[in-house]
Formats: sequence, C-alpha cells, structure tokens
Amino acid sequence: MDTQLTPQPAASSTARLIHSALPIEVLHLICGHLPNSDIKNLRLTSSFFATTARLDFRRVFLSANSRNIEVFLAVANHSVFRTQVVEIIYDDALLPAADNLWHGGMSLGPSKLLEDQCAKGPPPRWIRQACRRDLEALIEASEDERRHKLEDYLSQDLTWQKLRTYNWEMTLPYYFKLLRDQEAVLEDESYVKALRFGLAQFAALRKITVTAATHGRLFNPLYHTPMIRQFPRLFQYPIPHGWLRCSEDVRRTNRNWATSNEGCNGFNTIIEALAENLDGGRVTELSIDAHLEYSGIDVDFLKNETKIFQQFEAVLARKDFASLKLDLSGLRLVDRWGIMSNGLLRRALSGARDLRHLSLSTSEGWSKGYRTHPPRNPVPLRSMIPKNCSARLQHLTLRCFWVEESDLVAFLSELPEELETLELSYLNFSQGSYRGTLEQIRDGMDWQNRERKIQINISIHGVGVLIAPVYGKSICIDEEVHAFLYEKGPNPFSEKKPKPNAIFRNLLEDGVGIITDAFDSQIPPFDQDGV
Repeated sequence: MDTQLTPQPAASSTARLIHSALPIEVLHLICGHLPNSDIKNLRLTSSFFATTARLDFRRVFLSANSRNIEVFLAVANHSVFRTQVVEIIYDDALLPAADNLWHGGMSLGPSKLLEDQCAKGPPPRWIRQACRRDLEALIEASEDERRHKLEDYLSQDLTWQKLRTYNWEMTLPYYFKLLRDQEAVLEDESYVKALRFGLAQFAALRKITVTAATHGRLFNPLYHTPMIRQFPRLFQYPIPHGWLRCSEDVRRTNRNWATSNEGCNGFNTIIEALAENLDGGRVTELSIDAHLEYSGIDVDFLKNETKIFQQFEAVLARKDFASLKLDLSGLRLVDRWGIMSNGLLRRALSGARDLRHLSLSTSEGWSKGYRTHPPRNPVPLRSMIPKNCSARLQHLTLRCFWVEESDLVAFLSELPEELETLELSYLNFSQGSYRGTLEQIRDGMDWQNRERKIQINISIHGVGVLIAPVYGKSICIDEEVHAFLYEKGPNPFSEKKPKPNAIFRNLLEDGVGIITDAFDSQIPPFDQDGV
C-alpha cells in the first residue's frame, strides 16, 4: 500500500485516541503534580490537552511587589480561575536595603541610601557577606552530587572574584529596581487593596498562610511566586530570612520607615481584614509559618491587649475556625518567656471553640551556633494552652519550647482520645529529657491500648550528625518513636549524659533517624564558566 496516499490522523486526533481511554479525573490528578509552566506547554501540544489540562489556581500569592499583585488581581477578576482558589500565601519577606546587628545583618530601609553607597564604590560589606553566606548555606545543606564541584568552584580565588564582580554589575541594578518597586507598593498600600478585593472574590477560599520564608535558600525558593519566577537565571541577592525590621540608623534618618506595621505588613493586614469578616467567614485555617527559620512574628504582640491582639482573638473565635499555626520569635534577646504565660495567648485559644489543629513554635533552638538558655521561670504548658482547647484537638504540634519533663508528661496525659497526631520537635528540657518523656508515655499512659493510636512525630538536631542547626534541616525519628511506644522497640534516645555546656542536650543512639530538609535544596546546573 502506498502510504503517501493513505490519510494520516492529525496529531491532535492521535493524542485524543491515546488519552481518551483515561478518565478525565485521572488526567486532572496527573496535572495536579505538574507546575503551571509545564501545564501551559502541555496545553499547546493539542486541542485535546488545551481543553482537558487545567491550570492550577488553588493557591495564589501576594506581597509588597507589583508583579505579585498584578497576577493576584488577574486571578481574582477571572470568572473561572477565582473559583479554584482555596489558599492565599502572603509573602511577608521584605527585601533588605540596610545592615543590622540582628536578622542576619540585614534590615529594611530606603533604596536611595543603598544606591548612593553603591554608586561611590563596591557594594557594602553586608551585601557581600549575605550573598556569600547564602552560597555557603547552599553547599552545607545540599546532598546533590554537584556539591563538591561547587565547593571547588568557590575555592578558586580568581573564579570567586570573577563571580563577585561580574554579578554585582549585572544584579545590583535589578535589585535596586525590586527595592524601588517594594517602596512604591508599601507607600500606596496597593497590596492591602488587592487582599481586601481578593477575599471577597475567592468563593472557595479556606486558608491563609503568612510566611517570611518564601525565598528559601539561594536558587531554591520555598514558593515560586510570580516575582521570583521573573528573576534572571541564577540571580544572586541578599535573601531575607524571616521578618526584618529597620536598623537604628535608618530609624534616626528616615522616621517614615519606623511604622507600627514595620516588618509584619502581611500579618497585620490579614488579621485586620479577617477581623472585619471581609472573607464572609470562609477562612477557617490560618498559618503564620517561619518554616523552621530562626524567625517568627514578634511575641510582643501577645504582651498587651492591643488592637492587633483583639483582632487576632476575634479571628480565632469565629465559627468553624479549625486550624492555627503560630510561629513566634523574640524570646531570646531578653527573657520574655513570661509573655507566653501572661494569660492573653491562653485566653485567645480558649475562645477558639472549633479549633481542631494547633501548632505553636518559637525560634528558640534554631539560632545557629548559639546555646539556648532556659527561662528564669518555667512556663507551664497549661498557662498557654487551656484544657478546653486541648480537649477538642485532633492534631497538636509543639516546637522549640523550653519544657520540664514533669509538666510535659502531665499535659500529655490530659490529651483527648480523639487526638490523631502529636508533634514534639526541637524541645529544650530544663528538667528531664526526651528519653524519660517517651518512657513515661509508654509505661504510664496506656496509649498502646487505644483503639486509635496517636502518631507521634519528633525531629531534633543531633550532635555528630548536625553539629549546629542548618536552617530547615533535621533528624526525623518518627519510625523509631513509633516502634518504641507501640512495638517494644528500643528507645531512640541515648542514656549518655550530655556535656554541661552542650548546645544539644538530647543525644540519639548511633545510626538513628533520617536527615530531612524543609527546603529540599538542590544545586542548580552549571554553565561552562561556572554558576
């Protein structure tokens, strides 16, 4: 047969024949594992995929950046896409423009000062140090096979000098553009207007996440926001790790930067909007997520009965409000643990009648290379979490708290039968230990005989595996804890006594646990001339 005379099916018809046997729901599930950039390419391959491969708009991003606002409003104004949105992620990480003793040597400030500095000479030392730290952190965290190649690359002084000078010439103008854009958005508060509009538009919205960890590690953002997707390839810049504030010299010379919303624009804006019920009561989950960075919302907002606290309390008291994740910081500089037990947090949680998922965390224990110190006065868990709150919980997480074993065990013994998961990670014990706590749970609480066994998750830092904390990197011992509590396995924690001045006081047995990375860092591909 002359194949030249035989009509061939069109490419789109072939695609339809191959894939039409699959249920549309299966194709949607497959597409659910692809980024939108890949789905867009797939939609261009045939008319079949153009109609069946749906873009994923379950999650939208917002921040003090005009590109993020532009995409956010485009989705909010689209008659179809806006119906898919179930979560808003607010990127509360503002780009730094000044140095500071704290916050990794970075703080907020007007871009004009930084541009003037760079016009007179090389970039200030804090920028150079921040970018080098980010490169070193990527090496430290990465398990990629290219790790050693990058180490070799950075060890060559000539190449490193080339990287440094070449990148400043190319990246600083782009970074200044981002800073100017950030200032303009903060000035006209267009991010506030966009949020208030979106809350009314997204009919399926149920969760809001506020995080300052969006930028993640160098070349490895936690979220690929529209702003970050526009970055030049392998763009180097001082990555903000957590909520930043103004340095004292910026406060003195630029008073308009020292505002009540300083450093926490997204948190304050969202709490205010939810307290006004602009979402119609649809939002039932709120996550203030430091994502295991040495950061969080400053605990000072729980110090007094301010307007922002009253609004926060009103949000928790809403009908059907089911989930709260609250990451706090600022407990180290002065002994401010007493703020946690002054009654305000307890009162707010007591009013959360429908709360089922509670996660509380501090930045204590994530300060790399520094020893943690217990509070002057112990903070009982019941002074923070009332019984009427814990009695309703199905999921509870406590991270980076100072605890006493006796108080922790007493608290755990009162948890309800309905509890499904319990996370006790990065705890610092001023009395007792993880080892003793697990033994008391196994021998004194009869959890083995429960019809529904509680899943206990524990991650820690470990001497000999992680000498000092790498942000987001941990040793997970969930399986070993389960085996000890329910299957007569060995206790994963060692009987050895830590040294009196040890940074980590909870020693694991050798070979226990697996190392996990909250940012899943990867070293990007190399060009011939290096990174």
